[in-house]
Order: sequence, then structure tokens, then C-alpha cells
Amino acid sequence: MWEEAIILSKELAEQYENEMFDFEQLSASLRKQAQFYENIVKVIRPKPDYFAVGYYGTGFPSFLRVSIFIDNHFFSSLAVCMSSLFHLFIPLGCSYFSEYF
Repeated sequence: MWEEAIILSKELAEQYENEMFDFEQLSASLRKQAQFYENIVKVIRPKPDYFAVGYYGTGFPSFLRVSIFIDNHFFSSLAVCMSSLFHLFIPLGCSYFSEYF
């Protein structure tokens, strides 16, 4: 996250210094770059939660069988993930989830 911003900031600083000769913008860009380095050290990064969800067996629709999806946007915990999948597939008659709920 911050590392990518530093790479782009260096490219921009090079443009300001060598091609545009805009030293005010160069100064602002270098201050921002320094802030990115400080953020790497000081800012606590949130730990993302990822869930790998695989659909195996004949109990699932054919378009999902033997598919694995990695999701990190919609579920805040494993319980929410399992509950969401339960409500999605039980109406379709999938027996796999009925073993867990």
C-alpha cells in the first residue's frame, strides 16, 4: 500500500526535477514521500480476512462445482461467511450445509 505510493512518488519527483524543473512541486512531492515512509513505520495496518470457499460434490449447482473463490469484501468473520453461504444454498436443496447448521 504505502510501498506502491513511494514508487509512484519517486517517479513523479524525477519528472519534477529533470523534466519540468518545478522545484516547488518537487519539494511537496518529497514531503509527501517522507510521510509515506513514516506511515510504514507508525500506522497500524488492518489485517485483512480472506476466506477460501470451495464447492465440491454434486449437492451444488454445476456451474459452481470444483470451484474455489477467495473473498475478503463481504464477510467480517467466519460465522458471517458460513451464515451467508447457508442462506444462499439451503433453498437450493444443498445437503452439505445442512450438516453444519
